[in-house]
Amino acid sequence: MKKIISGAQAAIEQIIAEGVTDILSIPGEHNLPLCDTLLDYPQLRVITARTEQGLTYMSNGYSRVSHTIAVPIVISGPGVTNSLSALADAYQDSVPMVLIVTQAPLNQIGKGAFHEIKDQSATISSIVKWYKRVTCVEEIPEAIHHAFLNAFGNRPGPTAIEIPLDILTQKGHSTIYSSAIPFSLKPDLFSIEKAAQLLINAKKPVIYVGRGAVISACEKELKDLAEWLEIPCFTTALAKGVLPDNHYLNISWGGCKYGMIKTFFQQADVVLVVGSSLDDSDARRFSLKFPDKLIQIDISNENMNRDYSVSVELTGDAKTVLTQLLSEIKQHPKQNNLSTKNAIEH
Repeated sequence: MKKIISGAQAAIEQIIAEGVTDILSIPGEHNLPLCDTLLDYPQLRVITARTEQGLTYMSNGYSRVSHTIAVPIVISGPGVTNSLSALADAYQDSVPMVLIVTQAPLNQIGKGAFHEIKDQSATISSIVKWYKRVTCVEEIPEAIHHAFLNAFGNRPGPTAIEIPLDILTQKGHSTIYSSAIPFSLKPDLFSIEKAAQLLINAKKPVIYVGRGAVISACEKELKDLAEWLEIPCFTTALAKGVLPDNHYLNISWGGCKYGMIKTFFQQADVVLVVGSSLDDSDARRFSLKFPDKLIQIDISNENMNRDYSVSVELTGDAKTVLTQLLSEIKQHPKQNNLSTKNAIEH
């Protein structure tokens, strides 16, 4: 139902509708209407910092730890430039954030307004996954709703909404949207069956786990699959903790730049990749060699076959795909992978 509210109210009410409980912000010249409006919503906790760089890095860490979307609110100009490094880091590591950034009034943009930079929109959009500047109050709730969907949809990452100062103070008819879960692809049954057969018949399989497993919260499903087939698991730095460090199948000893870990992959006949794009930071810079039988689970099909040839692509949420995969594997007689177990012990 539409109601007449200010732009600042529309923004805060849509943020609340998305399930947000904490706002990270530094009050400044162009975001004071938002900060003042926050006082009318005591269910929100406001966390502040000394600089926008610190604030957006706090937001980055908040999202990683809480597994929710962080919402930093910053001013235009220096607030934006101070936020760029944290946003770039979030983009690289698939950290979902929704940045609310203010802007000079619409009729002052491009005329040397206070805190104005040459092209703020281009600066932000070059760093984040999705971006939109709103030009009226009515656009605010829908834009924020889409920012949340895009922050978690497909490959997660930071998004941004730019709201001019005059739009924050104007009133208009606004519709608040209910929070929604982004659509996620599921692999076809044939691909699941093919991957299951490769793992069942493998002599020296290895599981390679990236941050996507953390985002998916598939700790139980990963552990169940690894234990059922007795497959050793290597976790990247961003996936540390998905499988307990003291688990007998965890081979993440010191990272993959050391010879012992590289040997596991060189000798493996099948590798299952869970939630890693196998990019430079995860694999390529370590000169890892994977076998021809490479299975990759990833939320985004854009991450498939980028640096390594994949024989079975399983596009979808890691938790869902691992559940499907283990269900298929359990329809076949269980085989103890003695060669793998002996390799770990020796």
